[in-house]
Amino acid sequence: MNPPVLFNIHSLERELHEHWAAQLPPEASVLVRCALKDSHLMVLAEHPISLKPDLAETFQALKEITLALAPKSIAELRIYLRFIGQKQPYAHHTFRNPQPLGVGALPPELAWLSLPQEEHVEEADNWSSAPAESIPVLPGAGNTSNSKWGWHWPVGGDGGSSLLANHWHSLTADWAQKKPKFSWNPRLAVYILPAFVMAALVMWVLKSPCTIGKCDPIASATRLNASATRTIGSAQYPQQLLSAKQELDTAVKELKTVPFWSKYASDASSMRRSYEKEAEYVSLVLQAMDLGWQAAANGKNPPLAIAGWEEIQSTWTKATTILRTIPAEATIYPFAQQKLQQYRGNLMGINRRLDMEAAATKHMEEAKSLARVAAARAGATGSISGWEEVQLQWQQALNLLALVPSQSIAAREALQLRQDYRTQLTAATERKIQEELAADHFQEAVSWAQEAEAAAMQNQWKKAQDAWREAINYAKKVPASTFYYPKAQSDIKTYTKSLTQAQAELKIALKLQAAGNSLKKVCSGSPKVCAYTLSKDAISVWLTPEYVRKVRSTAIVASTNGNYKALVGVESHVQILRQALETISNNAGIPLVLYDHYGAPIGRHSPS
Repeated sequence: MNPPVLFNIHSLERELHEHWAAQLPPEASVLVRCALKDSHLMVLAEHPISLKPDLAETFQALKEITLALAPKSIAELRIYLRFIGQKQPYAHHTFRNPQPLGVGALPPELAWLSLPQEEHVEEADNWSSAPAESIPVLPGAGNTSNSKWGWHWPVGGDGGSSLLANHWHSLTADWAQKKPKFSWNPRLAVYILPAFVMAALVMWVLKSPCTIGKCDPIASATRLNASATRTIGSAQYPQQLLSAKQELDTAVKELKTVPFWSKYASDASSMRRSYEKEAEYVSLVLQAMDLGWQAAANGKNPPLAIAGWEEIQSTWTKATTILRTIPAEATIYPFAQQKLQQYRGNLMGINRRLDMEAAATKHMEEAKSLARVAAARAGATGSISGWEEVQLQWQQALNLLALVPSQSIAAREALQLRQDYRTQLTAATERKIQEELAADHFQEAVSWAQEAEAAAMQNQWKKAQDAWREAINYAKKVPASTFYYPKAQSDIKTYTKSLTQAQAELKIALKLQAAGNSLKKVCSGSPKVCAYTLSKDAISVWLTPEYVRKVRSTAIVASTNGNYKALVGVESHVQILRQALETISNNAGIPLVLYDHYGAPIGRHSPS
């Protein structure tokens, strides 16, 4: 037998995986496994059933990269293609490398992987595609291990498992034939057998992992988990996530080797549960990405029937539903959220496609219905609100027609209706503009009338007079034959009467203002002569105590001193005050009452 071929088979798996995945759509999930025994190399490549790779190109690419990385001493290379989830490959390719004497046949342990005897590969670059029953059963994608094989052959199944059992029986038979002969004393069994069992049990416990000293499985699992975490953190493609999941699965298997009696058992159990969850989350994301790839592939060639879009919609929905189950504490959560946002966007695009196809007919029917209502309303309305509704309905009908996709069946009819509806919309718009103009003038008239009434409430008669005039002017601008014309004519009469009243009140207000200005001048001085109140019915004037005292003291001093000139001056001053107050009363046309500083009336005057 040739010396064993030494190289890193996991590196070969990774390189084959990345090289093949780079040639496929981003969403495609693929698996690559390798098995090596002596000089014979097996490659199993798995992909989703929805993916249809070119067989010749796939075999050629896998062969080239394998031969470039594998040692030259490889005697035979076999490549199998299988759908994920299937037990049998559907195609294979065999390449025999010229080798030195003694290299060629598969070892007995892998003989079950060879082609049936009736099948003979005559040339190195031959590949074949065959039914499942003509290809030997290969191990599943999930049965990986860290052994030198790259695959873990299940014992007790079909194919290679039975062969492994036969090989074991042959080995034990050879040992039995070669063992030395000796006589057995049954009485020794009472002492030897329990001691032997106990010794074997102790040796087995001591040799178990993590029993004495450090725990290599935990260290190895920790490294694998750290590597998987880094891979997930920088992952962009499904192949990277698949590699991370393989590392997590390997870490879980490492932790399962820690026996329950080890002091590390509790930590190992906790770590195993955590890694299993992380691996499960990665599997869910890969499942969602596979669904996303299927949906994207199915939607590459629009237009599709509604049923086709609904199927794609359902696929995207399943993918997003899976991604939403990833909890925030999962390592892969950021990646899942990124994909979730992307898939939601894709789902929204599919929903728009469905809406476009499903809504075309609905838009046409709604547009026609609105057109019928608008035509009926145009013949019966006269108000601005009515014409606004007519215009709105024609516009809505046009808007609905514009929503009909140009590639739909209803597009031609929609184009014809749009021309007719535009004509109707123009007529309704012109009438609406006329009604709006009338409404604007009418509303302006109403606003000025309200302002005039507010000014009148505050006795601002000049402002009220001007506002009533504006109200009348705007009411006269309302066009005839419009909805507001009769109302405007009625309001003009009301506004005119109010204007007349405001003008009369303004005259009174102007007189009161003039009287107030005059009273202010008369009552001012040092000391202050008087105080007053003013209304349109009466003028009341009170002499201040200071003024009265000054007049009296001046008169007393003048009388005591015999200063008749000063007495005449006092009398003249009082007379001038009385005449000024009478003049104010006469000009305002309002009666005046004069009070002394005690509040007693000392004089009255009625205007002439």
